Amino acid sequence: MTVIPLRDRRPLRPPRRPVEPPPALKNRLPSGGPSEEDAEFYRLRARQNWAVLALIVALVLGGAWLIERLATFSRAMACYEFGHRNCMPLKFELPPR
Repeated sequence: MTVIPLRDRRPLRPPRRPVEPPPALKNRLPSGGPSEEDAEFYRLRARQNWAVLALIVALVLGGAWLIERLATFSRAMACYEFGHRNCMPLKFELPPR
């Protein structure tokens, strides 16, 4: 049960003339597969996509490193502000067994 009756606005019959493809598609040569130009274009796009992915990974890793360093610095500065004397983080190296 619908609260508001809605009329179907679609035409009752199909369009009178067939839909024609745009002129850009008419001039295209029918071929069995992509041309050499298209293949080179897609290779270039793939290389660009890999380069952008590498850049994004580098930015994310650099951002994570920077956040970690800023957090360490912030903890050290808070330690100094409270007047503690041994605020440097200690690095322990376990001897080999």
